[in-house]
Amino acid sequence: MSVAKQFVGRVNIILALLLLVCVRNFVNGSLYDEKQSQEYTEAKLNITYCDNSGKKCHVKPYNGNGKFGLHSPKHGSKGWLYTLIENNVNGCKEFNVNVDKNPWIALIERGVCNFKEKIRNAYKHNATAVIIYDHQDRDDEIIMSHDDADYLVAVSITKNLGEDLARALVNRTKAVYVEISVGDSYTNKWVNPASVLFVSVSFIVLMVISLAWLVFYYVQRFRYVHARDKTEVRNERCKQENSVVL
Repeated sequence: MSVAKQFVGRVNIILALLLLVCVRNFVNGSLYDEKQSQEYTEAKLNITYCDNSGKKCHVKPYNGNGKFGLHSPKHGSKGWLYTLIENNVNGCKEFNVNVDKNPWIALIERGVCNFKEKIRNAYKHNATAVIIYDHQDRDDEIIMSHDDADYLVAVSITKNLGEDLARALVNRTKAVYVEISVGDSYTNKWVNPASVLFVSVSFIVLMVISLAWLVFYYVQRFRYVHARDKTEVRNERCKQENSVVL
């Protein structure tokens, strides 16, 4: 049984080392790729619908939030919401919108050009902020990147909310007032595929070694028990033979 004990001892050492490495990966967070992880800040929206004169207002409940752009100033902003004309809903051309209430916020659809151009065009037209809504159905708001355009509050919202706001502003029959406030900050963890592969392989190796240990242990135990039984039977025969001779 000395060979079995040595094998068990070595297996226990290997299992302990593998377990230690796996735990270390979890504790140090190396399962996540910090370079790919993105931090973002929530933008809380308070939306008020009014008649075209800006009176007779009511707040429409909205359970969702927006997200500040990565390079957007993280502070509150408020103003009357304006959508752009049909051939420039993406805000990629110079704005041609009649603003009669100030401060004002530009409602822009995503697409055609980058976020930087949209924000610059809004800034040139003295907007106090921009709200950019997605052009695709998603459950969550996108995280916008717009370096070199960090001078204007920029918030992303979902397609559904953006289209609802745009419909309310069609033909200027309604006025919409939006207050943007700063919410909590979060980090989107990006899982490192190499770490996931390492943990998966380590787990498989642990299972294989454990199975091999069990098989080896029971085989050795069976051999030991079988040898002991044979020895006992042999000893019993010897005793019987000795008693007969005597």
